[in-house]
Amino acid sequence: MGPSHVKMHAWCLPELRALGFNISPLQCKFEELLRYGDVEALTMKTSLSSSIPCFEHDQEAVQWIDVKIVLVAVPEHLMDASMQAAGDVTVHFSVKNTFHIPQQPPFSGETAPYEVKVAPCSDGDDGTRTVGLERSATDLHGQASFFIHADPDWEQDAFVVRVLRLTLEGTSGEW
Repeated sequence: MGPSHVKMHAWCLPELRALGFNISPLQCKFEELLRYGDVEALTMKTSLSSSIPCFEHDQEAVQWIDVKIVLVAVPEHLMDASMQAAGDVTVHFSVKNTFHIPQQPPFSGETAPYEVKVAPCSDGDDGTRTVGLERSATDLHGQASFFIHADPDWEQDAFVVRVLRLTLEGTSGEW
């Protein structure tokens, strides 16, 4: 049985807002994947967005970061040796960083179309991490860091990079 409730930590929302980000509501979906032998998965998704200057186009762009965390619990009898080393619960973190850049409208008064640029992680990573869930007697913990571009002109300009740290915490009784 999965966790009874899922939420963002109260302290992270004001900190993200202070950095200029808007946060979408956390979406959660719990599944029992019976075809895999009682594997349980909890998928959590949210998005962060922020207006940023785009000097190449002389206007504001929107940075949009999609965050997905999937918590997977595998029964011990289905684990191979590599899975047993990681533990019975793994956390899959992924991020997708895009910039929505307004283009010049052809006529005055029209809404400008947007160019969408997908920015890879600045360290060449594919934007995914899988970690074993660390457990203590009372707590669960999993964490991953991503180096993401913070500038829509990352291809031409010097790198402006942010470190996005994602952390999943819970109580041991839930998983």
